[in-house]
Amino acid sequence: MGYRNYIGSLPKKKYDEIKELSLKELFIKRGLAWNEEDPFEEDYIGPYDLVDQTHHELGKYVDSFPDELLKPFFLDEATQKTLGDESDLWIVDKDFLLAVIEMYRDKIRKYYQDMLDPLFSEDGRPKAEFMKTEGAPISTDDLSAIFKVISHVKDMGSDWGVMNPWTKGTPYKIEGSETIVDSWKFEHAIFQLVHLYKTFNWKRRVMVYYGY
Repeated sequence: MGYRNYIGSLPKKKYDEIKELSLKELFIKRGLAWNEEDPFEEDYIGPYDLVDQTHHELGKYVDSFPDELLKPFFLDEATQKTLGDESDLWIVDKDFLLAVIEMYRDKIRKYYQDMLDPLFSEDGRPKAEFMKTEGAPISTDDLSAIFKVISHVKDMGSDWGVMNPWTKGTPYKIEGSETIVDSWKFEHAIFQLVHLYKTFNWKRRVMVYYGY
């Protein structure tokens, strides 16, 4: 698994031109110097060189995905092993993208569940005594839960430049990138993935999951 993982793409026509190439043929096609003894002595090809658009950066330490969602980028086994053995380099489809969206959804739900469980019951009614009875003492567990809620609000507010000494930015992008989200936080990034799911041109482009 790569240190940083991305979802990118390239035109289907360009992919069809390279998917069956040997490593030597790939180097030559890209106009790179080929060394039979050490192919990477003079030039190098990485996963990032094979896409022409990066749609989303998943960040670091991404969860693994079922093998059935990942298809080798190269049909030539030797080429795939050389370029994908220590990196992620896979062709993926809508099922993969949906799996990432659902993974983000589940992480968000669990985070809120764990944070709010000491304070509320499953039906949303107050569970902590101080929330049900005026004048009831606030327990140590209640204070811990309240602190987590406040910390989360502070953390999310910092994405909007609120009480953030380093930036007055926003978690979204308008200029300079095709991505609409400028944040690794699951609560923001999930909307970038849903937007990609709805707008990606599956007929003309090939989606790639890669990392290095």
